[in-house]
Amino acid sequence: MLARLLQREGKRVVVFERDRHQGERPQGGSLDLHDETGQRAIRSAGLQPEFAAVARPEDQGDRLYDTEGTLLACLRLSLRA
Repeated sequence: MLARLLQREGKRVVVFERDRHQGERPQGGSLDLHDETGQRAIRSAGLQPEFAAVARPEDQGDRLYDTEGTLLACLRLSLRA
């Protein structure tokens, strides 16, 4: 992200990658990218369309269940365009 932001400022950037290939380290897990921090950086870098294409917004939201497991309330969060 930093390299992309510096490039947009007209700086010449070289990124050195330690991994020999994409599959060298297992990837996984989710990131919690808040609107005014992580998502703001994505928008500033001009990467919002790419991010939205691979993001999983359906996994976002808060849910409240009773002791029997019945869903009582669901608050859905959405990504800003």
